[in-house]
Amino acid sequence: MKSVIVGTDFSKGSYVALEIAVDIANQLKTGIRLLWVKKEKKLLSGEQMEMTEHLAEEKLQQLCEEHRPNLRHGTIEYAIPSGKVASCIADEAHKEDAPMIVIGTNGASGFEKYWMGSTAVRIVQEAPCPTLTIREGFNFHKKLDNIVVPIRINANSRQKVAPAAQMARIFGSHVHILGLIETAQDALSLRTYLKQVEDFFNKEGIPCSKCGRCKHQRRPCGHQHRTGPPAGTPLPRHQRTADCPQVANTRALHPPRGHRRHCTIKQQSESHELR
Repeated sequence: MKSVIVGTDFSKGSYVALEIAVDIANQLKTGIRLLWVKKEKKLLSGEQMEMTEHLAEEKLQQLCEEHRPNLRHGTIEYAIPSGKVASCIADEAHKEDAPMIVIGTNGASGFEKYWMGSTAVRIVQEAPCPTLTIREGFNFHKKLDNIVVPIRINANSRQKVAPAAQMARIFGSHVHILGLIETAQDALSLRTYLKQVEDFFNKEGIPCSKCGRCKHQRRPCGHQHRTGPPAGTPLPRHQRTADCPQVANTRALHPPRGHRRHCTIKQQSESHELR
């Protein structure tokens, strides 16, 4: 199936995420699975929960109808899992063999602040595939001409390179390789890492350049290349404050669970599928 997973809370940020996910799905020649996670609220009555779910389903149907004509391959469908947001989204990504998860961060709406702070981080940590996080307020209409790839001296740091290459192919981006150094003693090893990363991008036919080294900081490059996403820096503060999309890949650190807690899922009827 390999659908791109998109989480939504019906905020502006999640709408931008869905638009970008359509572009990604078209480039990957696949479809989209749109998720709104139903979380049990003890303060809400059964009738209120039912009303909330009904309104969510209506909005999901509208979003599918709005974006269906823009998909050139596959289908767009929705589901309403019940449970913990991060676990449900990760489970759906695992079942769909998703190439990517796309979510908006700092989204606040009348329904929930689903993707705020630690929730977005947990999604990244539990995801079995790369996750693209997009902060609310990002200008979707500007081109993603540049992608910054921060590299540190550890094997896990290089796990972000392949997803960054995938994003560069999709958007025709130039990759900027940024070395992050913590001590002067790391300089030689970092130079080797940067050369290996540069060789990989060159072999893949992706335009790239090294943009030097800097002391490791929590926001290493967001102010330098505002037209594209830094790849693979799953830091909570970075996710909340970066003014461009970010790709994170934590499969090396958090391999997919063999037996996650199952989520109850309400799926759309066949009448809403792409014909």
